Amino acid sequence: MSPINLLVTIGCSICNFQTSIKEDIFRHIYSNHIDEYFLPLTYEEMRYYDRSLPPVIYKCPYCSFYAQKDDIRPTTTISDHVETKHIGYKDKNNVSFRVVSDINEIRENVILNLPRLSKCVLCDSHVENKALENHLYKHEKSICKAI
Repeated sequence: MSPINLLVTIGCSICNFQTSIKEDIFRHIYSNHIDEYFLPLTYEEMRYYDRSLPPVIYKCPYCSFYAQKDDIRPTTTISDHVETKHIGYKDKNNVSFRVVSDINEIRENVILNLPRLSKCVLCDSHVENKALENHLYKHEKSICKAI
């Protein structure tokens, strides 16, 4: 009797990609479909994950000044900044500023070392972006299909 060679093919659950090599399917999913399995956390979700983050960050509409957690009273800090640096005390009824919630703006201008976390849509886990590929292996049965 001659031996029987059984070749198992696995496919991507999102598209028509097929392979017989398990590592190839994970590389394919990571390269082509990572955004469908992981969503970046919003700033509010980041705060839930890390309570040391400031509850609110304010941005001056006239310059690149931000008031944040290091300030004891950030609303007063941003108001005082706008009054003294931009509009003067005579127009203090016209003080305006905005709340910053865009995670990329916060990461670029306020909290430079803010972690990069995403939420897995399959299990709602918060995963550091450098560990996304490894996390996919936990969901092998959901992301791969036998062909």
